[in-house]
Amino acid sequence: MTQLWPHQEAAVQMALELDGTLLHHEMGTGKTLTAITLMDRLNPERTLIVAPNSVVPVWPYEFVKHLGPSSQFRVVAPRQGDVTRRARMAKDMMQDDGCTVLVVNYEAARMGAMAKLILTTPWDLIILDEAHRIKGAGTKIANFMRKLRLANPDSKRLALTGTPMPHSFVDAWSLTDFLEPGLLGKSLSAFKWRYAIYDPYVIVNNRQVRIIGMRDQADFQSRLSAITHQVRKDEVLDLPEQHHVELRVDLPDDAWRSYRELERLLITELEQGVVTAANVLVKTTRLAQFTSGFGVTEDGTVVDIHKAKEQALKELLDGIGSDRNVVVFCRFRHDLDVVLRVAQACGRPTDECSGRARTFDSPWRPEKGTVLAAQIQAAAEGIDLTAAWYSVYYSQVYSLGQYEQSLARQHRQGQRHNVTVYHLLAAHTIDERIREILVERKDIVEELLKGL
Repeated sequence: MTQLWPHQEAAVQMALELDGTLLHHEMGTGKTLTAITLMDRLNPERTLIVAPNSVVPVWPYEFVKHLGPSSQFRVVAPRQGDVTRRARMAKDMMQDDGCTVLVVNYEAARMGAMAKLILTTPWDLIILDEAHRIKGAGTKIANFMRKLRLANPDSKRLALTGTPMPHSFVDAWSLTDFLEPGLLGKSLSAFKWRYAIYDPYVIVNNRQVRIIGMRDQADFQSRLSAITHQVRKDEVLDLPEQHHVELRVDLPDDAWRSYRELERLLITELEQGVVTAANVLVKTTRLAQFTSGFGVTEDGTVVDIHKAKEQALKELLDGIGSDRNVVVFCRFRHDLDVVLRVAQACGRPTDECSGRARTFDSPWRPEKGTVLAAQIQAAAEGIDLTAAWYSVYYSQVYSLGQYEQSLARQHRQGQRHNVTVYHLLAAHTIDERIREILVERKDIVEELLKGL
């Protein structure tokens, strides 16, 4: 079992004592290990973990990493096929005796056969990963989580998030309704009546509707703190200076078929045209482009193939505090465009450092919450990125030197924060092999050619 940091041990002890616990731990402080340790000590027969789609494949790896392959937990995380097929697979895999953990994404959890399976299964422990997803009382996912809690009144409940109130204090009500019903009011209207200050001049249907402030903050904070264990990244002094996290995403079925065809035959046909690879070295580039979500046809047209990594990046940014700066490293220009589009959709300021544009001088001193789209080749040298708390490798470059130089842009004199580095990897593709080679500090091109 992986040894806990002191703040993780304190969080586990709190969760053992309460029926519902909110772990307000900033990203990079080890929420997943805390949850797995809680499971190990409780030894529940049935555990449900609901997570963003891009995080679902992370959980099985984390169990093996922290508990070892001989763990008593059988982790079920079906990701292929439609919801009905995944529900059938999950049901079949959960038939055997023993400790079973079902991991499912938020969208699938409330749909059709999967929702029926979840609501009719008695759960000893329910974990919501990136639990801010259920913000907004009245939304479909918040309503489903209320049904789930009512169906399992005796279960332990754990919510993991770095941003429990991403937009306003009102977001906290759905979380507390799941964890500890009635803590902040038996209904959203009762909660608002108690804590919200309304604009008296904005009236719809004879009702004040625009919230402009909050009253009785001390009572709100006192009640919420009773079920909350909070950790800020800059307060945890025992974290490593750079913490690497691998996030795996699944390619959609049609994109996966095209990827495999190109891998085997050096050619694949898309609706928009044909993608070919003249030789093995070109093939590595074409495969890497596929994992990023696009392809280049024979006539040079760039075509979109899937949005798996794009969606994973959005989910990742949603979970990072809106005041935290993030660097997203990319290899291809197409990826830069995706990063800028996603960041802007999340309401974040953006900067760019690439061969086509540079919107700032070194050192980078952005306004809070800025996302920097950085082409690895351009950002590997002569730039200070110590203003960033997080970095993401959306795609990789085939140079160990450039990779290590890009890491060093944040890990250098002047860095006052512990940096978390996320690697977005398309599962079972060239992404994973490149990551292995980088960890082993070998020559990427040479090793890839050996494998291909």
